[in-house]
Amino acid sequence: METIAFLLLAMFIGIAILVNAFYRRAKQQGEERSYVVPKLGFQEGTEEPLLPLFEHLEASIDSTYLEQLRDRVMKEHRITQIDWENRWFEWQRFLVMVALLDNVPMYSREVDEIWHEMLMFTREYEQFSQNYLKTTLHHAPNIMTGEAFNRHERATFDWFYVTLFKPTVYSHRSWGKFLQHPLDPEEIKRLKEQSLEPILHHRVADQVPVVKKAQTWLAAHIKEQILQIEQHVEEQGDDLNLYVKHFILPIARDHAGLAMLRMDLFLSLYYHDQFDEKREKLFKQVGKELRKQKKPTKKEKAS
Repeated sequence: METIAFLLLAMFIGIAILVNAFYRRAKQQGEERSYVVPKLGFQEGTEEPLLPLFEHLEASIDSTYLEQLRDRVMKEHRITQIDWENRWFEWQRFLVMVALLDNVPMYSREVDEIWHEMLMFTREYEQFSQNYLKTTLHHAPNIMTGEAFNRHERATFDWFYVTLFKPTVYSHRSWGKFLQHPLDPEEIKRLKEQSLEPILHHRVADQVPVVKKAQTWLAAHIKEQILQIEQHVEEQGDDLNLYVKHFILPIARDHAGLAMLRMDLFLSLYYHDQFDEKREKLFKQVGKELRKQKKPTKKEKAS
């Protein structure tokens, strides 16, 4: 009896080891894909005002420093070249946001590891900060969940991230799912009325012309986002179905991130207390409508 029990235990352990090995291999293969896209993956219509800022960022870091940083991150965190490139891509996106906005929380453990390693090169890090921002870039704590987590702050981060960039699969994996939380409706209105003044990184803009130009565009763009929604509600009311029909479905297939952003802004403004419930309902509705659009007609089937 003991022999049988021992054999069963050994088989169980062996199977567990195999399953774990296959899982780790599959995960590693999944991470061995590059999600780096040209021009930092800016949303359509944002390249002209934002590309000069990205070029300024790239020119601000010394090539030797970048090579040393890459080697250190890959060695200390045992990651591949592709994983490094994916992380660095998201780090650059974060740095663009840091130049534009006064307070940008850090929600990614992977990206934060790059920041920590950059700080190990004290002199080079300070030089990079001065080249890019004309001031020292101070490290912000990594905020994931728990007591420090604030839904409205995360929603604001998502708002600007998705406004600026097209999220990739790695973006979701690194930062967590976007647009899951409601924005503060009063904050939305305040930022529109004050042209983002309370949250812009003014000290940097005063020193770096490309930042000032990008901030001016961003303030106008955000204001236009909100005005379009308010105008629709003024003319059509706050009916969810009408909003989906006119504002979500026309762009949902080709611009999923922006479609979700429009949905979140609308719900935050007019259904804040029912945000989670309404968001789930709308998400299913949009998915259903998109699947309908994908179904071939009888004529297409016959051809």
